[in-house]
Amino acid sequence: MSTRPKLLLLDGTSVVRRVYEAVPGDDGPARVDGAITASMHSIKRALGEHLPTHFLAAFDDGGPTWRHQLLPTYKSTRKPMYEGLRAALPRLYRDMESLGFSWVSPPGVEADDVIGTIAHRAAARGFEVVIVSNDVDMCALLSANVRVYNHFAREWRDETWLASQIGITPAQVSAYIGLVGEEKKSVPGVAGVGPKTAAKLLAQHGDLDGVLAAAAEMPGKIGERLRAGAEACRLSQALGTLKLDVDLSIRPSQLALPNRNRLAA
Repeated sequence: MSTRPKLLLLDGTSVVRRVYEAVPGDDGPARVDGAITASMHSIKRALGEHLPTHFLAAFDDGGPTWRHQLLPTYKSTRKPMYEGLRAALPRLYRDMESLGFSWVSPPGVEADDVIGTIAHRAAARGFEVVIVSNDVDMCALLSANVRVYNHFAREWRDETWLASQIGITPAQVSAYIGLVGEEKKSVPGVAGVGPKTAAKLLAQHGDLDGVLAAAAEMPGKIGERLRAGAEACRLSQALGTLKLDVDLSIRPSQLALPNRNRLAA
């Protein structure tokens, strides 16, 4: 049995959104109550499945972030969180605090950036890190010490998954986003470049610099599209890159869970 500390990092905003969408009914107090209760159950399930020694749930603040400064239309096509649900989040936070579960929601950044920052710090300190998220951008953090788990699909996303499902390496994740964009976040990418083409280009040229340099003399439609979309491509890569230096007054060692033996109950 491993004696290394194990840190579970959970994208709380993603969990709450997914749970709310799964709760039947119209927007309103009953659906909100059901979603908050179910979200807490989902968080407990994650803890019971992974049995960490340390835990942190990160939530989006709901306000503009540094990504909106780069692209004002960032996430403009995504349906906003129902206001009644957002207003109920403090209840979830209180429930978590009562059980000793740590959470943060700093302004100006996304939950992904918080998770990236803490994962980076913890891995450097010898922690085993498990990230609960369904965002592909989290796969940029994959390493010997960091794994990603899709909580709702109950699927591990490791380097083998990334290679077989998308055809890229962790180091190429942001470049891949630069090429294909992220429709759900209004990140443009390069018009006309799809997942298979992006993976092929990165396999041939290594990174985005290599792809765009090669595009100067690349024949056909792909070359035209890359040359025309170079600026959007660079912007999209920046938007898809995790911020690993969020100013947080949190050390991984401060996230220890009380009553760990109860998690497996």
